[in-house]
Amino acid sequence: MKNSNGNVLALFLMGAGGKFGIDSTLLPEPFSALHFTAEVNRWYHVRFNIDWGEHKYDLLIDNQVLSCGIPFESDNVENLEWLYVANSSLESVTSWDAFELAD
Repeated sequence: MKNSNGNVLALFLMGAGGKFGIDSTLLPEPFSALHFTAEVNRWYHVRFNIDWGEHKYDLLIDNQVLSCGIPFESDNVENLEWLYVANSSLESVTSWDAFELAD
């Protein structure tokens, strides 16, 4: 997720071996391991609760909090204009459905 200036709010990736979660290469500890291994042939409800004022977000998987207060990857993100959806590994296949941006 990023804005028109290319400033990144978060990168949510599906990788090799069925691991998915936040690409935390730009995040400080303790946010460096925000991923888990997905079950094959199972749908997940992924939700980002964004706090624009604090420039942080909470990540929920199936309505369970994975982490709270995760800082935006770029400091100067004031809005969300782009949502890129792509598979980040040749070793996995992902399907995405029912995107919702809500207040």
